[in-house]
Amino acid sequence: MGVVQMPAIEDYWAIETRYSIIADVMPVKRFNKLRRRIHFQDNNTDPQGDRLFKIRPLLEKLRQECIAIEEEGLFSIDEMMIAYKGKKAGSLRQYMPKKPKK
Repeated sequence: MGVVQMPAIEDYWAIETRYSIIADVMPVKRFNKLRRRIHFQDNNTDPQGDRLFKIRPLLEKLRQECIAIEEEGLFSIDEMMIAYKGKKAGSLRQYMPKKPKK
């Protein structure tokens, strides 16, 4: 189930291995009911090579919604300059004397 992997789904709710982020939100019985009943795609129409075919409609809807969001202008990303003693940065490393240091 995501980033934290356990041997069985019930282990997220078990006393010894309880994972509160999941267990506090939903009881195990309700989760199992939803898991049995929720489907995004017909299992009989399995296209060859598409491993995400079961959630493809959901992904496409999410993609379309993200494309429809208007950009709010220009974005600026600022990073703090920290001391770097490595040798792998090569030409990407640049010293800026007026850059504030913390």
